[in-house]
Amino acid sequence: MKVDNSSLTGETDPLIRTVDCSDPDNPLETTNLAFFGTLCKEGIGRGVVIQIGDNTIIGQIANLAGAAGGEETLLRKEIDRFIIAVSIVAVIIGIIFFVGGSIIGYPFEINLVFAIGTIIANVPEGLMVAVTAALTMSAQKLGQKKVLVKNLEAIETLGATSCVCSDKTGTLTQNKMTVQHIWYDDKIREGKNLQTQEAGFQFEYDINAPGFKLLHENAILCSEATFNEAVPEQRFKELDKITSEAEKERRRKEIEEEYLIENGNKKFFLFIYNKIGSKFDFGCPGSVGFSLKDNEIS
Repeated sequence: MKVDNSSLTGETDPLIRTVDCSDPDNPLETTNLAFFGTLCKEGIGRGVVIQIGDNTIIGQIANLAGAAGGEETLLRKEIDRFIIAVSIVAVIIGIIFFVGGSIIGYPFEINLVFAIGTIIANVPEGLMVAVTAALTMSAQKLGQKKVLVKNLEAIETLGATSCVCSDKTGTLTQNKMTVQHIWYDDKIREGKNLQTQEAGFQFEYDINAPGFKLLHENAILCSEATFNEAVPEQRFKELDKITSEAEKERRRKEIEEEYLIENGNKKFFLFIYNKIGSKFDFGCPGSVGFSLKDNEIS
């Protein structure tokens, strides 16, 4: 029996579960526990519930996340400091005018109204509006670069950040393994994907090179890749240049039709591979083996 603990630990590899307690001190590492919120990837099993609700691992994580106090952002601290300074100055000026009016001989009511008016006039009422508008414009620019800002006040903190530390893959990335470089003919080349690059892009590798063909053949035979029917995001970049929503939607449908993959019933078997000369021999359980030549394989 194998379980997927990626929702707790971030590790996507299925972990084997047994009846033996391998680590009594660390429940996350022991092999005889399956946690609430995780998935069973392979096999079947029967267990006993030992914790429920907030006592589970996911419940403890939720409690820790809820109990963590939010620290004020740098922008909020600066705004509060500025408001306090302006308020002190405004109150001092109001007191000075009140005392000055009393010395001159104005009535108390007039001095009080004049002092209050002076204090209010010195407070920048449009400060929050101006700050919110500036942060909103910054959030829109970040959104164009695919950066989602949930808290507007965090924009200034993000701009002041010089180093971002992440614990593991999946926290700041998509948790997807992607080929970055390929090596053949004693040379390392950048492995850009043919399907995700624009027309006219100059690739460092040559798909017709003998060394690349051997590497490609080995990658196919040793791969555990799965079919992804989603249209590559790079193909939708041209939509950003279209202003009309109707034209943008029409072009989007055209792109999807170009890369449409039929959603038929796909059945895959474990093939036995053997290369003899220019032929490839295949076979699968319950079927008849067959052979293909090099030029018949796509």
